[in-house]
Amino acid sequence: MRLSNLTLGETAYIESVDSSAFFAQRLIEMGFSKGSRVEVVIKGVSKHLKAYKIKNTIVALRDDTADKINVTFNMGR
Repeated sequence: MRLSNLTLGETAYIESVDSSAFFAQRLIEMGFSKGSRVEVVIKGVSKHLKAYKIKNTIVALRDDTADKINVTFNMGR
């Protein structure tokens, strides 16, 4: 499942960031690394923008960027 598919209030765990994504390394540095818990906390006025809480930080991403991040609902913890 893609991060962009989550709705307001949903929580998931990062599985991977597509290595071909332009911002892949930067996303990983911002905390979007395997196993990190991420929650949709704000849905923007535009349907194509959401804010995510990850590692006690709020990060806004457009859906086209969030499409590059794979998530799962259970990480086996």
